[in-house]
Amino acid sequence: MSTLNQPIGQVNTPFWPARILVGRYLSGGAISIELVSEEDPLDALVFSTNLVPSGARLAPDEFNVKSWSENEPFVTPLLATGLFEDTGRRVRCGFVESPIWRVKAPAHVPSATTARAKAHATKLAVLIADAETEAARGCGQSDVLYETRVQAAYASILDRAPEAERAETEAALRKRGFDPDFVPYEAGEGECSLTGIYMDCCPCGRHL
Repeated sequence: MSTLNQPIGQVNTPFWPARILVGRYLSGGAISIELVSEEDPLDALVFSTNLVPSGARLAPDEFNVKSWSENEPFVTPLLATGLFEDTGRRVRCGFVESPIWRVKAPAHVPSATTARAKAHATKLAVLIADAETEAARGCGQSDVLYETRVQAAYASILDRAPEAERAETEAALRKRGFDPDFVPYEAGEGECSLTGIYMDCCPCGRHL
């Protein structure tokens, strides 16, 4: 999956004229290249392949080309546009090798910082959703138990956040109700301190 797809030019392929879109993969942040038909937007293909998570080392303006299989007829036309340069380096990908190309114009190189921010926001949203789902598991009708669990989960997410992402992480958590000064529920007489439900009908099993 990639983000920030922006058009940087056109290419006449053996099948259809296409717009060239450049972006960055959410995983690893490498450049992604996609072709979208000018005649039918449903005709599209991904010309790049994301090998950074597998250990490929690329400069910010470089990307791995998927030059085999159905992509093979597109290699020569794309190189002929003058938008890209073959660095001559190759990365092993299974039984084939992926060429490393460079985006020639600096203005066409998408921001790695913006892509990383987008990737972080996406990953954070998944972490928060998973934490809320897990916190709700087994809570039944007890809002007290859920709130205690989810606040602990929020705090754990913030504690694990890298320093550079801490402020953004805390802001996202606060939107979901995170309270850094959360005080656990103080049970009243006859109430369960865990669930906030009266002990004679509390399902937690501690009062049998």
